Amino acid sequence: HLPRLADDVPADLTVYLWDSETTGGSYPDLPLPPVEKAALGVVTSGDVVASYSSVERSIKILRRSTNEAFVVADRVDALPWWERLAPLRNLLSWWFMGQGKLLAHTAAVSTADGAALLIGAAGSGKSSTALACLAAGLGYLGDDSVIIDPESREVWSVYTSAKLVGEHHDRYPHLMTTDSTVAGKPGFAKRVGWPGVEFADRVVLRADIRALVLPVVTGGPRCRMLPSTVGRALLALAPTTMYQALTLQQRTFELASQTVRPFRPYRLELGGHAEQLPVMLSELIADGRC
Repeated sequence: HLPRLADDVPADLTVYLWDSETTGGSYPDLPLPPVEKAALGVVTSGDVVASYSSVERSIKILRRSTNEAFVVADRVDALPWWERLAPLRNLLSWWFMGQGKLLAHTAAVSTADGAALLIGAAGSGKSSTALACLAAGLGYLGDDSVIIDPESREVWSVYTSAKLVGEHHDRYPHLMTTDSTVAGKPGFAKRVGWPGVEFADRVVLRADIRALVLPVVTGGPRCRMLPSTVGRALLALAPTTMYQALTLQQRTFELASQTVRPFRPYRLELGGHAEQLPVMLSELIADGRC
C-alpha cells in the first residue's frame, strides 16, 4: 500500500535480500554463538547492527553509515510467521531510529482532525479497537506497528496486516477476513488478515497525532474513556517496542519518552457496546491536546 519511488529517485535505505534455496548458494558458515528457538543473537559494532537466528538460519545486518542492509536466509519458509505480517521489522526499527523516528509497537486510527495512537501490550485490545474503527469508516494506519516522528508529532503507516484474538474475531467476524491462524501463548491463537487490503480506501499513510489511548479489556457493561498519565503511557509503549527492536534500547526509550511527553493520555476500558468506540475516539481526536 506504500507508494513506490520513481525510478530516478534514490532510496534512503537499500535492503538486499538473499536466500540459499533460491540462489543455490550456501548459507554463510559464521562463528556465531548458537541461540535457542524463539531467541535471536544481536551484534553491534560501530555503525553495524546485526541479528541472527541459529534455528531459522537467518541473518540481518544494517550498516548505518551507508544506509544499506542485508538479509540472508537459508530457506524462506523457515522464517518466523511474523516476518510475513511485518517484514524486516527489526531491521527497519534500527534504521528509523537513526533518522529520529520510532517504529513503535502501536496501533493508530484517524479522522480528518488527526490520529489517535492505541498503545498497549499484546492482548490489550489494540487490534480490536483499530479494526472496529476501520469498519465504522475511520482511517486506518496499522494495528500493531507504525512509524512515529516525535519531533513533528506525526504517525506513518508501514504495514497493512493485522492479528486478532480468536474470541474477538468470532464476536466481530466482519472486522477482518482471515487467511491463517498463528499460535501465540497457550490458548491465545490469533487470526491473521489484511484489512488494509480489504478496506484500501480507508488506509491513511500519514496523520498528525492528536491523542494517546491505552486500551484495556475489562469486560464491563460498556466502554469507558478515563484520564490516564504520561507515566502509564510510557510504560505501555516503551517495553514492548524495545523488545521488538532487540537492541538500541536506550535510544528506543528516548524516542518513546519524546512521543508521550506532550500529550494527556486516556485509558480506554473495553467492555460491551463496542460500536461506541469509533464515536468515542473521533471525539477524543477532535478535542486532542498537543
